[in-house]
Amino acid sequence: MIYTLFQSLTRLSKRVALTSIIALGITLFAAPDTADAYAPRLTTVNVYNIYAGLVPVAALQPVAQLRTPEQVTSTAVYLMTSYTSLPELTDSSPFITANGSHVRMGTIAANCLPFGTRVRIPDLFGDQIFVVEDRLAARKPCSMIDVWLPTYAEAKQFGVKRAKVEILAMK
Repeated sequence: MIYTLFQSLTRLSKRVALTSIIALGITLFAAPDTADAYAPRLTTVNVYNIYAGLVPVAALQPVAQLRTPEQVTSTAVYLMTSYTSLPELTDSSPFITANGSHVRMGTIAANCLPFGTRVRIPDLFGDQIFVVEDRLAARKPCSMIDVWLPTYAEAKQFGVKRAKVEILAMK
């Protein structure tokens, strides 16, 4: 019966009918039949630092602003040094800290304070709050903190100092 109906169609009508049937088949069988096909997929992207040696604008923004009085949990005297993001002075990713964040004003490196610890160094920086986001070389003592500064000149001028550091309560 279908064959007889197909025979009675004109040549153009046959082409339209055949094309429609093929398009319907492709549409029905090409669509994924499981929900997994629509699940998000993770993709690895390699990013290369084309701005090596330049300080990102975000690096000049403070990590945290003082809005309310911070509770000091402990105080200790640390040996203070500084560092900057020059490729020849750091590893292959000079703007990325040990915990994966980007360096900025307020980033410090300390080996014996947990990542995210907030500190204040009142004798040197007043009320500015710093956050531990980086690590020193393993051979460096726990009594040492490295402050990130945006330029080599500032880091060199900072030198080595002893300063009282206030460890702030975690938020």
